[in-house]
Amino acid sequence: MAEWLDLSTVAQSPSDMGRAAAELALELINDPDADRARHIVLPTHLIPRGTTAPPPAHHSEQESSGGLSDGAGRRP
Repeated sequence: MAEWLDLSTVAQSPSDMGRAAAELALELINDPDADRARHIVLPTHLIPRGTTAPPPAHHSEQESSGGLSDGAGRRP
């Protein structure tokens, strides 16, 4: 669906998610009193499509050409 709409997507591996879920399920089966609170971080990657903007231009060009700036690249 994201391809049809040209939406950028953050992807995760279904097999990694399934493996983590199975490991948690087995752990709870083997030890019903195990701590159920978990914070699991799985690898992700961005699939950029039409809804991803290009990176912002550097402000150093504006500063050197006389543009107003507070020194941190922000305009007053």
